[in-house]
Amino acid sequence: MSKKTVIEQDKEYILDLFITYPPIDEIISYIEKCLLDSKDRNQPLCLLITGDTGSGKSEIGKQCAKLFPRNDEGIISKVPFLYSQVFGSSKPKDLSSKLLHDLGDPAYNRGTDKDLRQRAIDMLSDENIGNKGVYLDEFHSLIDTDNQSVIFSTGEALKDIIIGSKSTFIAAGMPWSTVIIETNRQLARRFKKIINIPFIDIRNKDEYDIFTDILKNCDEYLPFKKNFLSANHDIIIKMFACCAGRTGDLFDIIKWAAIEAFSNNQKSITLENLASAFDVEGDSFLISDNPFTTSNNNNLKIKILTEQSKWLKEEERIRGEKRIRDAIFENFSAAEILSPSKKTRKKK
Repeated sequence: MSKKTVIEQDKEYILDLFITYPPIDEIISYIEKCLLDSKDRNQPLCLLITGDTGSGKSEIGKQCAKLFPRNDEGIISKVPFLYSQVFGSSKPKDLSSKLLHDLGDPAYNRGTDKDLRQRAIDMLSDENIGNKGVYLDEFHSLIDTDNQSVIFSTGEALKDIIIGSKSTFIAAGMPWSTVIIETNRQLARRFKKIINIPFIDIRNKDEYDIFTDILKNCDEYLPFKKNFLSANHDIIIKMFACCAGRTGDLFDIIKWAAIEAFSNNQKSITLENLASAFDVEGDSFLISDNPFTTSNNNNLKIKILTEQSKWLKEEERIRGEKRIRDAIFENFSAAEILSPSKKTRKKK
């Protein structure tokens, strides 16, 4: 295998951009606690992470997997920390099959539900594989039905795998994925903690400061001579407008812009780089105009999350309404966000 060039290594460095802030710090700290404390417990500690689309749940799992890299070079793969996206795994057999697939079992889809579940337990508990933790991303995918018995059965399969393997399970999904553990009391006992990742609302002074610190840390991390992302209030507003407080989306846009700037041998990221990145990575639902091509920030109309998506109980549903209510956003003008030089800023 040929060695990577310095340029390729630098681009990988940019793509590894991952900046933490208070909610993410709490999650990473608890994951470390789960992995360490579970060694001294009869049953492992587990964690459920919730948050709407764009909150950065997937990136947390990928970063954890990088800290405990797998090795597929031997006869048996070493998988100390398994990152698994459980799309379409709403049936017990599907969940076991997906775990086997990601662990490297070539016969991952052969056998009965019972056979697959036991093989998943055996592989996760195999000392040669050395697994300590599993990150189940897209956890809400275990629900694609209103049938409570199916949801319960899938939760039961997960409970059996946790108990049998003694691996720490970190599940990450939409806010309503709590239904999976609420439906199964035995499973709920394994998930001692639930941490929600809220979107940032920079109309609040403290959160404005947190968002600014995130941008400053991005500037410090990136390999450019000049800082740009946190240069002034106008840029900070544009950076917020492009993601509406969704840090997962924010980092995707910054990475794209940084790669373009680096490829052009620029001294810093520019508005042009960010505009190009927004055209590719931006969400037109959150903001119709590209914030990096808008000259006057006061003309920007931004959406901000006011209520997370929700699983509706039968008594909460309006006739004909879907089981899952989408997240609710509020429109506001960028002009409402006062600069740090102002003494008064709107509070929540």
